[in-house]
Amino acid sequence: MNILRLIFSPTGGTQRAADDLCAPWAAQGLSRRDVDLTDPDGSFDPLPLGDAEGVLIAIPSYGGRVPALAVQRLAHLQGGGAPCVLLCTYGNRAYDDTLLEMADLAAQQGLNVIAAVAAATEHSIVRRFGAGRPDAQDARELAAYGGDVYPLNLYTRWTRDDYGPVWIPAKGATITLTEDNLPIYSRCIEAYEGNTLEQREDGIYINGQKTDTYTFRMDYYWMMGDNRHNSLDSRYWGFVPEDHVVGKPLVVWLSLDKDRGWLDGKIRWSRLFKWVG
Repeated sequence: MNILRLIFSPTGGTQRAADDLCAPWAAQGLSRRDVDLTDPDGSFDPLPLGDAEGVLIAIPSYGGRVPALAVQRLAHLQGGGAPCVLLCTYGNRAYDDTLLEMADLAAQQGLNVIAAVAAATEHSIVRRFGAGRPDAQDARELAAYGGDVYPLNLYTRWTRDDYGPVWIPAKGATITLTEDNLPIYSRCIEAYEGNTLEQREDGIYINGQKTDTYTFRMDYYWMMGDNRHNSLDSRYWGFVPEDHVVGKPLVVWLSLDKDRGWLDGKIRWSRLFKWVG
């Protein structure tokens, strides 16, 4: 999937916020093309989508409004109904009107706004406001909002806290392929099971043959970490094929109950040194 990023960032803060928001997309191999809306030598008439299948517009709030130069340059955008995410950055004032104006601009240019987010950045004039923003915590929150859950090329509204439902592929199981579920299972079909996969105007092609079904050759697993808000697991990189699982558990050597104290049953004695292999 190709993303067109339209970024207005005179001092660099909005650019950093946009990079944080999009970091998970790059990790999953989504390509992007950036247009610097502040470039004095840039050509913005027209401003076509090209091969982009989605658009990010990132703009700072200037006095609660979209900067006039950004409005002028976005007026040449040819949206073509593409899905669009809005990012508004702010230093020291309300951003609500700016996001509303951005949404109106995007709609006028033929874009379909599917999400919007506001992020704090260092004020461009009074540096003590928002100093050092976006910081590490901002980066984590922007990445979480940016759709860093798998699959990144499908707009699901899933989050790390409210994920799915999702069907896990099993060896010998056959699934009917649709435009809605193809992004979820394409990685299994291509990367793990070695097929070529194309989505053409007249349908789905696997190894050059048109089809609407696929039978999986391996079992897959859904890996979950034990710390929901600080675990990189299948919510972020999807299904794990059986040939990627290395080793197996043998014994439980320690088991703790996080809701109890050390003198109140924290150690689950009945589970210690129990064989599980």
